[in-house]
Amino acid sequence: MTPPSQSETGRRSGRILIVDDEPTLRLGFRVALTTEGHDVTIAENGNSALQALARDEFDLLLLDLRMPGIDGLDVLRANIAAGRMVPAVLASAHIDDAVVLACLHLGVVDFLSKPVGLAELRETADLVLQEESAVGPGGGAPPEPVPAARWHLRRRDPARALAALDGDPAPGPRSFLWKRVVAHLVGATRPETLEGAGPRPSLRELLAWRDL
Repeated sequence: MTPPSQSETGRRSGRILIVDDEPTLRLGFRVALTTEGHDVTIAENGNSALQALARDEFDLLLLDLRMPGIDGLDVLRANIAAGRMVPAVLASAHIDDAVVLACLHLGVVDFLSKPVGLAELRETADLVLQEESAVGPGGGAPPEPVPAARWHLRRRDPARALAALDGDPAPGPRSFLWKRVVAHLVGATRPETLEGAGPRPSLRELLAWRDL
């Protein structure tokens, strides 16, 4: 995949696929992101999204959860089965903690609760594209522990995510939160990771983790 380019403002522009069955939201999201220099494609349902993903390469998938026919989780599962790795942000009014856990297992670490503010949408897209460019091959300087952990979680590799967090020389609330995420992802197979981890992170925490 071609890495996102960097604009003169320092923002990372990328190819973004917006998937939502609500026409007004698709248009609003598209305008908000194209004005920031992103190349945006829209899909009105899960089937159209899978066709677009098979046809083109994208740097980011902005995905609704509840759609007729193929829903957001089905899109994620089909994308994984096809061997594609596209960072995804789930945007929905119907996210709960069970959905969060399912999405984490599918490599989604970013969530937007509808109604989504356009500033929050742009900030989230910028964050994901920045992390993907900084942590991935050719990223330059060694990545910070939390971005590195999130990068590995998107690739469904919690072991490497945990290793990145264990290497944090000055762990703070963000590191501890993502350690809890990792612990509960691997706890079924490695119960020792749950020792002292605390409760499974909630949707509220994952929506607000950047404010920690």
